[in-house]
Amino acid sequence: LLNVPMDKDCGGDYFLYKNTLIKLIKNSEFIMVSTNFIKQKFTKYNSNIIVRENRLSARLWFSPLVNEFKLSEHQQRNNKDEIRIVYMGSNTHAEDLMIIRGAIEKIKEKNPLIRFFVIGGESEKNNWYERIDVPENYINYPNFVQFFRSVSATMDFAIAPLSDNEFNKSKSNLKFLEYAGAGLSGLYSDVCIYRKLVEESGFGSLVLNSEEGWLHALTVAISNKDIMKDQGIAVRNWVEANYTIEQKRDWFDSLFFQVSDA
Repeated sequence: LLNVPMDKDCGGDYFLYKNTLIKLIKNSEFIMVSTNFIKQKFTKYNSNIIVRENRLSARLWFSPLVNEFKLSEHQQRNNKDEIRIVYMGSNTHAEDLMIIRGAIEKIKEKNPLIRFFVIGGESEKNNWYERIDVPENYINYPNFVQFFRSVSATMDFAIAPLSDNEFNKSKSNLKFLEYAGAGLSGLYSDVCIYRKLVEESGFGSLVLNSEEGWLHALTVAISNKDIMKDQGIAVRNWVEANYTIEQKRDWFDSLFFQVSDA
């Protein structure tokens, strides 16, 4: 957040609030972050940095949908044999999407029933995928969860390409948790932020960051679409049982009690 590359900050938003964010960090009683890497970056501004790993809100992710979103007719499943793959991310991931472009284009050439959907990903649309825009009334996070869970119910599996660079080392494993919370098994770039949860859960696949690696992983997943769907249900149950905020409520309570008693 404090050093976002210009090619990922096209509107200059991160640059504009950098000094304000630094001031906020310096003057806070403590800072809670999700990774040790981010902690190392922030310690020069504040000595009281606490690491708490990402978790999902059970209320948002595992309760019944109350504000279901419907895809437009042309983005709905038009053929029972369609293979529907989805990627979800902020608009700073153009470089990451390029990792899988060649592989996606090749598998779509071989099988016209393969459809690749992107939610966010980059600021401009591209013709090698189908863009799903987030409606204005679904942008705030609780509503976005409703939106993403609704869209994910129409998909077969998800992918998470991620370049292994300095900027992305500041990322966390939240995408794994959110894919799982939406009932999606996934293919993940074989980078440090995804390895722990893929190995711990036994779900998802780690993929070598090359066109050949992604082409192979996608081909295997497509050939085992039904297994991927079953794994999506299983990994959702696993995350609900192991990675919700409610299970670690004492983490947060103890931190805020410390501050209030100081």
